[in-house]
Amino acid sequence: MRFRHSLFLLTSIPLVVACGALFNGGPQRLAVTSSPSVAEVWIDDARRGTTPFFVDLSKNKEHTFVFKHVGYDDATVNVTKKIKGTYVILDVLGGIVPVVIDAVAKTWFVLDRNEVRGELQPHTAMQGTLTDDEIAQIRLGVPADRFIHLPGVSRK
Repeated sequence: MRFRHSLFLLTSIPLVVACGALFNGGPQRLAVTSSPSVAEVWIDDARRGTTPFFVDLSKNKEHTFVFKHVGYDDATVNVTKKIKGTYVILDVLGGIVPVVIDAVAKTWFVLDRNEVRGELQPHTAMQGTLTDDEIAQIRLGVPADRFIHLPGVSRK
């Protein structure tokens, strides 16, 4: 009888110990889409591809997606982490050991969504206009860059 009791305990411990570690380990897969499609996507300041695609991300940190497409303003989407209450409740029912394991391993977390969609808006704002005098000077051969300054482009 004692052997059966010990065997039962040994085989049932993994079922209650650290539910997050057992069932929520590894990255979370997210679908990445955009409108318009074929947008370039940067995740946490690293280029990751063009839409549509899937990406596996760490669940214990927040992520920033930036969608870029020629002729459109960049779109930013933040993905946050949240605690999945089911794992916490099961760990608490299992005692202090599962709580400590999952708390240290940070396996209670999931991301707040399974799909990230970037909605890009067409450029609409004009950055400036040339005066009639400036246009006349350009027609006479004065280089246009004398009147136009683009951010990040130095004049020679």
